[in-house]
Amino acid sequence: MNDFTAGAGEVYSACKTLFEDLNRLATDFGLAVRNAGINLPSDEQYSYGPNTLVLKTDNAWTSYRLDGSSFAFAAAYVILDASADHFKVGPPGRPEIWFLLGRGTKTKQNIAAAIRDIFRPVERPHFSQELAVNGSLARYEYDKAGEVWSAVLIGFELGEIDSSEALDRLVVSPLRADAAAHSIEL
Repeated sequence: MNDFTAGAGEVYSACKTLFEDLNRLATDFGLAVRNAGINLPSDEQYSYGPNTLVLKTDNAWTSYRLDGSSFAFAAAYVILDASADHFKVGPPGRPEIWFLLGRGTKTKQNIAAAIRDIFRPVERPHFSQELAVNGSLARYEYDKAGEVWSAVLIGFELGEIDSSEALDRLVVSPLRADAAAHSIEL
């Protein structure tokens, strides 16, 4: 085994551990929202990527409930790096995670992919304020051509939410209260 092979094995092991932790955090968020009394029985995940070996820049997980022509959702969206079609709020090299609670018009695409699209540069005017990765709440409002979305969101650097208690205290409780304050029916 040469140094390249050993290095590749170490990087793979580190990435695998990171991705397992991210999947666990996203699953824990969906569970915490359900434990807070919000009925979101379905789950989806989305991470864009070509059919080649690449490191993806982001990943979205959603829990949702379809209600006729609309749906209620909770989403966790990890941004490892900015891409050509999706923005990142914090500085380069500092991965971030965004948690969202909201409601949207039923979409034909994967719901997690639709959540990811909220972070396209053209969507910036639909945020109530400039986003910050510091635990500040923000709102997203979109109403065009029969498509209506309303969500509250909060962002952190990736390692800031390190326990179930932190998830409940720093994410679920503030999001739930803000969604209620803005009449977002979950």
